[in-house]
Amino acid sequence: MNIPPEIIEFIDGNWGKSLIIKGSPGSGKTTLALEIMGYAMKKNGAIYFSTRQGDESLYHQFPWLRSEDYKNVIIDTSYEFLESLGNNEEDIIHISSKSEKINASRKFLGSIRDGVEPVLSLNNIMKLNVRRKEFFRLIYMLKSKYKPGLVLIIDSIEGIAQRWNITKVELMDAIQKDLVENSSLNILVISEQNDTTNSIDVLEYLADGVIRLEKRLIENRMTRTLIFDKLRFVESKNVIHNYTLAGGRFNYFDQTLYSNVHKYKIRSINNKVSTGFQELDSIINDEAKINFAVLEAGNIPKEFFLYILAPLIMKSVENNIGVIISCDPNDDANEEFSILSNFGDPKILSEKVRIIDFGSELAGKKYIIPMGYDDPSIRERELTRAIVELMDSSKSILHIYRSSGIERIYGKIMSAEDLSKLLSSIRPRRDKIILIDDRNQPDSHFSKIGNITFKSKYLGRIPVIYSDTPFTPFYGLQLDDEGKLFMQPIE
Repeated sequence: MNIPPEIIEFIDGNWGKSLIIKGSPGSGKTTLALEIMGYAMKKNGAIYFSTRQGDESLYHQFPWLRSEDYKNVIIDTSYEFLESLGNNEEDIIHISSKSEKINASRKFLGSIRDGVEPVLSLNNIMKLNVRRKEFFRLIYMLKSKYKPGLVLIIDSIEGIAQRWNITKVELMDAIQKDLVENSSLNILVISEQNDTTNSIDVLEYLADGVIRLEKRLIENRMTRTLIFDKLRFVESKNVIHNYTLAGGRFNYFDQTLYSNVHKYKIRSINNKVSTGFQELDSIINDEAKINFAVLEAGNIPKEFFLYILAPLIMKSVENNIGVIISCDPNDDANEEFSILSNFGDPKILSEKVRIIDFGSELAGKKYIIPMGYDDPSIRERELTRAIVELMDSSKSILHIYRSSGIERIYGKIMSAEDLSKLLSSIRPRRDKIILIDDRNQPDSHFSKIGNITFKSKYLGRIPVIYSDTPFTPFYGLQLDDEGKLFMQPIE
């Protein structure tokens, strides 16, 4: 699902609710509304009522809307359409008395739900003396498709209010009382109000929910944030979500993915790992002449790096390349191996993978390199033994070291220059090294010693990865349609 679960919970059910989506131009208001429409079409139905863009404009911006299913629910209220309707006398509502207004109101609501006679006082929509023919076309669509829980999307409330010469507050009040409370419709209203503060105006007080979409640059890269300013009927698990508009679709980043990486398969295309991050894929699939990459870990959880490293390890093992892994000094090698086994055959892994264990003085298992000794010379000897052993049975070795692990093996704090010399001395030229800089020190300068440096940081509650050379956007984890992991840029 590409929209947050809080929105799903909000619009589900057979009672009416109103939701306002606001944000600056280009923040993705229409894109989010169309994704909600796609979901609602599979449930209780949806209608998209636009005053901002005609059909062809929408189809050009969102090609996936050309499906007949979507075409049937998009009402074109473009300028040309309105002009074609004209302003004939027959299009105008003449209401003179209060009783006529009440009867007209009942007739209007009755046309939405045949066989149901609403008991109402003066109907709010009729107070507005609406006289545009497109309103009756809207009612016709509601009549033919309506059932409780239908989602009506109005894009935008300012556009309709201006076209009907009323205030948006009057229109929102009418929508809330007549269509939401009395007709069990879910109304999603797009507001062009460009407010980046937390202030709430009168319009938002009338609605049941308010979503604010924000975009801003961080390190010259686009970031996007969805904020629930208000959401009745829902116990919000998360008030904030990061999202992307990559590929012209709205996709939020599920925060739970990062702690459950081992439960999912990693996407592959044509027998090649396809993380979605081109620079990373080129290393994993051995398509780049890179033998030394630095990955700045910061305070990012190890589960995130498991997603990055697991396909690289599996691909190496598949190509008869041995792998030496220096895990976190506080982690257990058996646990690390167990997690890796979710991605490949444990028997093959035990032949080609060696994991450094700082808590053990005995190997116990073939894949363990014991490093629980106080003497650095013994630790260095054990590492050399493992390298030689893998060299005898593999065409090359992939070294994955944490900076904290290397320093612990050799018993000293290392500068970037010291580390570069050391790593160069412990591997032949055909080997590759991935250095995970987990010291969280901005001035470590480890990035200068690699062919490429991948950086990581938190955006809100999600970790992302990116590169400065070459320059890339932020990438976060997603699931594709087959439930496989890949990385998607924030655009």
